[in-house]
Amino acid sequence: MEFPKPTTLGEALFAKRTHPNAAPSTGGTEVMVALNLDRRRPSARLGLSRVPEPARCGPDRPHPRLGSA
Repeated sequence: MEFPKPTTLGEALFAKRTHPNAAPSTGGTEVMVALNLDRRRPSARLGLSRVPEPARCGPDRPHPRLGSA
């Protein structure tokens, strides 16, 4: 299984285009549970823990911003 680990949002988008069936994750628990239960067999995992945008939280006028990670 391939496991690209991009460090920028642009690299992450490129990796997803290159591996459209890749399972994105920031930790891996959800992907590993699915693998262990044989519910999902992605061709690749896309590690997003090094990409800063999903982890950003804080004020973003007029609403607060909560990153997906």
